[in-house]
Amino acid sequence: MAKDSKVHSLHEATENKEQTDVGTEIVDEGGQGGNAALWVSFLAIIVIIVAYFSMDAKFRGVETRLAAVPVLETKVGGLEKQVADLSALPEKVKKVMLADQLAELSVLMSRVASNLDTDADKALAAKIGLMMGELQSGLDGEAAPAPAAPEAAD
Repeated sequence: MAKDSKVHSLHEATENKEQTDVGTEIVDEGGQGGNAALWVSFLAIIVIIVAYFSMDAKFRGVETRLAAVPVLETKVGGLEKQVADLSALPEKVKKVMLADQLAELSVLMSRVASNLDTDADKALAAKIGLMMGELQSGLDGEAAPAPAAPEAAD
């Protein structure tokens, strides 16, 4: 029996030693795993800090751009006014061209009226000259007034 108890004791001792070795190996591996986890968490913190500062810099850029918006709005308002002035320009140019054409027609009418023989024709030419003068004054006086048509001689 003594042999059996010695064998049991040795057997239990080797089992306990194996279990103890396995436990220490797990603890050792856990220590290495803890080291790796520590490094990973350290790197994660660094990445988070870098991301924070880069986003902060981007938001500061946005704030400066937003501060410039009122200035841009006033510039856009000025440009809109200029565009409105330019959109009225074709109408002004058209009126100037029509006024010039009416002036040419008035000069031509005065020449024709001076060559007319009858008083009725001269009166009609004078009436046409007055109508052309009214039309030209209706163009807001953009051009010089039409010359007066010669009056019919009585």
